[in-house]
Amino acid sequence: MTAMTTTSPIHTGTPQHAADPARRFAGSQWAVRLGRIGLAARGVLYLTVAVLAFRIAMGEAGATADKQGALITLAQQPFGRWILVLTAIGLVAYSAWCLLKAFLVHEDSDAKAWGKRVGCVARAAIYGSAFVAAVSVLQAKPQTSTNQKGQGWSATVLGWPGGRYLVGLAGLALIGAGVWNGYRALSRKFEEHLERSEMSERTWRTVVAVGVGGLLGRMVAFIAVGWFIVKAAIDFRPSEPVGLDQSLRTLQGMSYGPWIIVLAAIGLGLFGIYSFAEARWRDLPN
Repeated sequence: MTAMTTTSPIHTGTPQHAADPARRFAGSQWAVRLGRIGLAARGVLYLTVAVLAFRIAMGEAGATADKQGALITLAQQPFGRWILVLTAIGLVAYSAWCLLKAFLVHEDSDAKAWGKRVGCVARAAIYGSAFVAAVSVLQAKPQTSTNQKGQGWSATVLGWPGGRYLVGLAGLALIGAGVWNGYRALSRKFEEHLERSEMSERTWRTVVAVGVGGLLGRMVAFIAVGWFIVKAAIDFRPSEPVGLDQSLRTLQGMSYGPWIIVLAAIGLGLFGIYSFAEARWRDLPN
């Protein structure tokens, strides 16, 4: 009986007595709810960006397919401010959950664990900035668009000694993230985090198919933005598009661009739906 009461679903490389407090906290109902709320908010954001990307593919000039544009679009819907308030709560919850995973769940000290920590902290920063953007929209003080911010940071960094290399590395890192999403999709590694026993066979197949499509959509979006960042560094052009919105608009002007945008939009929409599935069936806090 003693062995059963000390067993934990979270595997770490640290001694049992050192890991117990972190395991208990990360596995608490409060932390699990935090994660599920955050995953649902991520789904709302991705679905909205997907709709805006479709609008760009159709040639609509007013659509802005970045997080700022998505949040403004949400605010303009019926009961939009209430939806945005709930989304903002979810975004800060997701950011907090990512930090929780970074510092309490991944306790090993090897290179793989440190890579997971860095990824968790990066996601916390990204969705934390989305929360700040949501608050800005609620206060009717929209921030500078993601594209302008992106061009601003690239122009600044390109002016530093070795700035071209730093910008290029940032672009390559984003391309790498895209490739990693593609690997997760094709290897179906994401299945490890789902509670298959709580789904019917039909539901399981549907969720897996949606997850594969969603991760491939993220791959396309990340690689597209990463490529334009790398191109800005190679050509030494601070004004080169580096945000998702401007990258999609540049693609839209190419002969094959609208098809790529449509595929990316479908994928991003599927990832939004998959986020809702994770909010329901993910084995948290893993």
